[in-house]
Amino acid sequence: MVTLVEWNEQLEVERIQKRLGLSLPIIEMFSNDARLRNLRGWDPVAASVA
Repeated sequence: MVTLVEWNEQLEVERIQKRLGLSLPIIEMFSNDARLRNLRGWDPVAASVA
């Protein structure tokens, strides 16, 4: 699952994750990041471990 948020929304995402008992990585990307071309094929959880 990928959720796109603005930089200033990160704290709120962290709060929501905590309330839901989730611990998913938050990975910073910029608009020219090549990973944005294929979000369906990209696994952010695996990428955060590497």
